[in-house]
Amino acid sequence: MESTGMQAIQHSSSGNTKIALALSGGGIRAMVFHLGVLTYLAEQKRLEQVSHISTVSGGSLITGLIFQQNNMQWPTSEQFLFCVRPKIKQILCQSSLMGGTLKQFLNPVNLQYVFSRAHVLSKAIKSEWKISANLTELPDYPEWSINGTVGETGRRFRFKKSDFGDYDSGYIRTIEHAFPLCDAMAISAAFPVGIGPLSIETKDYIWYKRKWNEPPEKAVHCHQKHKTLHLYDGGVYDNLGLEPFFDIAKQEKKEKLSEDTILIASDASSPLDEHVPSLYKLATRFLHIIDIIYNQNRSLRVRSLVSYLRKHKGKGVYLPIKTKIPESNGIDEFAMHFSTSLQQLSQQEFDRLYQHGYNVCKKYYFFIADQTEKELF
Repeated sequence: MESTGMQAIQHSSSGNTKIALALSGGGIRAMVFHLGVLTYLAEQKRLEQVSHISTVSGGSLITGLIFQQNNMQWPTSEQFLFCVRPKIKQILCQSSLMGGTLKQFLNPVNLQYVFSRAHVLSKAIKSEWKISANLTELPDYPEWSINGTVGETGRRFRFKKSDFGDYDSGYIRTIEHAFPLCDAMAISAAFPVGIGPLSIETKDYIWYKRKWNEPPEKAVHCHQKHKTLHLYDGGVYDNLGLEPFFDIAKQEKKEKLSEDTILIASDASSPLDEHVPSLYKLATRFLHIIDIIYNQNRSLRVRSLVSYLRKHKGKGVYLPIKTKIPESNGIDEFAMHFSTSLQQLSQQEFDRLYQHGYNVCKKYYFFIADQTEKELF
């Protein structure tokens, strides 16, 4: 069944169940795939249960756009279906961050960022999508972690409403230093080769650090080893966005999540292209090597997550874009091989990517449905 996002909202009787939602990277492909996943969840009236969100790259871009289109609040299922989703489709089919970024370079001031284009991507997000809020303007609930990677240390650098940083460098409090949401989104999507980092000068901020498991009030001032931190795409560290929720070594949920919290991991990572470019295409071959590294990193996390889900039935679901959907008329193959970019979409491209996300969530939803819902399958 094809979805327009306007199906009747189903009754959900999942009680006190909470949802920790991880949205992967993958550019515009990921943005629209996740939108399809969220549509099916909204039809089951599950968006109200989302307590934690962790995003990378395209996942961060679509989440920021959702907040922007709903007055910086996480939407109810009804708000998402009838207000937010249609607006986002219009935006993604009428403009592009790629084009917006190129337009920013018409301003000579931005030429200084030619090798660190995340700064310019941030300006495009602000200009094209009208996202001008600071992190402090995000809601307290659900808790959103926007993930990046520190070029100097390889650590996960995350942004939240209250603070941003990593456990090695320390954390910066947003009540002391305002930080634009568009910058955080751009960092999360700053693919090392195509976009490049957004850099911050460490001396411009007050940094705090505390010992493991100590309460926040125990944090003390700390000094930085690096004058500048170059912040890249969160997918360099973890393209699934699972790190805040799941311990891959122990194969279990992290303690911050309550027992009644289920994991939903929407993975729009493209499968590895098995065609190796010729030696004459050095740039393409270099990118292929990067893809291999990304793919191996992701595979380790997926194996650990799937092992956990097999042992703990009903505690979560993994939604990979590479899922085959019978009788989809090629939509599944189209979606999984769609390029990782920030291009403008045609109506047909949007509909096919969106439909595949919807279909994948529908196919696997049984694993997180409550007993009442299962009787309907």
